[in-house]
Amino acid sequence: MSIVVHVVVGFLGSGKTTLIERLVRHLVGEGRQVALVVNEMADLDVDGASLHDTHGHHDQVSVLGLAGGCVCCDLGEELVAAVDKQIRRPGVDTVLLETTGLAALPQVLSGVRRALEANSERARLGSCIGVLDAARFPEQERRWPAAKVHLDGADVVILNHVDEATDENRRRVMQRARELAPEAAIIEAVHAHVDCAAILDTPHLAKDAGDLGIDSVTGFSQTTFLVKRPVELSKLTSLVRRHRAIDRLKGIVRVDGRDGPQVIQWSAGSREIVLTPYRGQFADGFVVAIGRRVRWERFMDGLSACLARRRVTTHRVVVDRGDLH
Repeated sequence: MSIVVHVVVGFLGSGKTTLIERLVRHLVGEGRQVALVVNEMADLDVDGASLHDTHGHHDQVSVLGLAGGCVCCDLGEELVAAVDKQIRRPGVDTVLLETTGLAALPQVLSGVRRALEANSERARLGSCIGVLDAARFPEQERRWPAAKVHLDGADVVILNHVDEATDENRRRVMQRARELAPEAAIIEAVHAHVDCAAILDTPHLAKDAGDLGIDSVTGFSQTTFLVKRPVELSKLTSLVRRHRAIDRLKGIVRVDGRDGPQVIQWSAGSREIVLTPYRGQFADGFVVAIGRRVRWERFMDGLSACLARRRVTTHRVVVDRGDLH
């Protein structure tokens, strides 16, 4: 039986990692041996760490992080090597590739196909899955030049977060999905609740134009901040709402008033930051921010002000910029 390689793409914060979580649980429940390749723009890998925290101890799941750039533009050779390594892992029958939120499917597929060519007798391409944020994609499309091609070749498109979308946005995104991926099955979902078996059983039949030569990260940049003290959630929420140039914020930090480190997730247009307990190994926290034309020094100043204040025995409040790098 051939090893099947599935690809999941979607803009920043669309719900790819949540979908991957559900697919992995389904596959493990079916007795499958699963290998993940998780691509992250930042040097520190939030999604890979979260998936490893959940599944890394499981003998049916292998997690391989691919951090420090986008597989479209910066890590093409690394992508080929990572997929090849997971295909060759003993006992594996399913590989799931989660791309960074700025990756376009045609360019990703060119790298995946190169890995498959070297493993043609043992592996094949499975379903190519795109995730759209039904509430926020109209605005995201205006900000992201690659939006018009990033689902080219998708077999399934999931309209996620439909519970947060207005009726008008829901109709617009449905119509746009049909235009971007005319051959794909389109599924509406809340928190990526989908029929995992049906999605994974969808064969790759959609035609794509190959590598379109589009730099999907044009205009975007990311910065990783090490955070040594707990953050105040209300201040951090106010900060990301004010900085309209920020599209995505995520990280693993201590949060004032919460027990243990937390995975934090926020996307432009969201009202609140989502927290999830992190139970993996933890030293210093970190935050990854991605956006367009961001004034990073100004954002860093704002992030410094979000740190919980350190109280000393004299009852004087000390705020130390050295706690943020």
